[in-house]
Amino acid sequence: MVLNLYSITILLILLYQSKKHEVRSFTRQNSFLWMLRVTILLLCADMFSRIVDNSNLFYVFANHISNFLLFSMNLVVPSLWLIYVYAHVYQEYRNVLLYKKILLGINLLNNVILILSLREGWFYFIDEHNQYTRGPLFGIPVLGMIFLICLSYVMLFLKRKEIDSWQGLTLALFPLFPLAGVFLQILFYDTAFMLNSLTISMLLVFLNIQSANLYTDYLTGIHNRKKFELYLSEQIKNITRNRGFGAIFLDINHFKVINDTFGHDAGDQALQTASHILSACLRRQDFIARIGGDEFAVILNVESQKELDEIVERIDHCVNSYNDSLQISHPLTFSMGYALYDIENPLKKEEFLKLLDIKMYEDKRKHK
Repeated sequence: MVLNLYSITILLILLYQSKKHEVRSFTRQNSFLWMLRVTILLLCADMFSRIVDNSNLFYVFANHISNFLLFSMNLVVPSLWLIYVYAHVYQEYRNVLLYKKILLGINLLNNVILILSLREGWFYFIDEHNQYTRGPLFGIPVLGMIFLICLSYVMLFLKRKEIDSWQGLTLALFPLFPLAGVFLQILFYDTAFMLNSLTISMLLVFLNIQSANLYTDYLTGIHNRKKFELYLSEQIKNITRNRGFGAIFLDINHFKVINDTFGHDAGDQALQTASHILSACLRRQDFIARIGGDEFAVILNVESQKELDEIVERIDHCVNSYNDSLQISHPLTFSMGYALYDIENPLKKEEFLKLLDIKMYEDKRKHK
């Protein structure tokens, strides 16, 4: 019980931190938050399920309800994990609704079987002494959990070349702790090994993936405005005569027309395409962020205006090549404002951002 309380405390801290820095309620974030909530609930249920005192009706009732909850929700966390992995690996959300419906059906079927088993004691039964005993089909829910976890590994394997190696390792390690806990709990019932080991997995994901997501744009997968401003402040602070930098503001031309004419899905696709073009066109060390609706920013380690001009020309060339390669009804173009940061006449961060903004809107007027 003490171990459960430690785990609940850790999970509550993770839940608070995740909600505190939440930028948008999208599928991956929601899945993680619900995994935290459900695990906390199950840890509480586990504590009540271990009450064997039959001298008070409350204890008897608490034991029955808690064990029912544990079996009723035993597939919920693996289901949420499967959705989390899908959203992380494929980075698309249109098909998630279908998978949610399938997983909801699996969980409902589990609950129907559970209700039918209450009378026969297939999964478990509680005797007149308020003592829990495993039933003959106890292993079926366990196999269901393992099946869902295996599906997540299939997704990871199929997309292994497209996932960041460190995050891929974290996703692969997540199920190992609760799986080990499952087998330990089969051998030693008295401790909630599975739920407490799940806390370790949640902590692992939070530290290695969720914390990084605080600075990631949910739609494009590149850095967000918060990360951009932190990075720009760091660049200004560390600038030297031998280590200069420049920045570019970019705005998608006629983005409102794309949204109004072709719909918001086309608008989202345009934003994703813009980020892909910039990522493919620029160097690996260049910093790219989406800082607003249809606005992007790039920070580059360059020493001269000539270098910066060449990069701007390269972006124009990449966009034109994209438009020429596809017969599309709404070609992409950028308005760009760019400048070197002048170490001789240093500007505050806000002043430098305003300069870039003015230059970008000067260029935008040329595209009207």
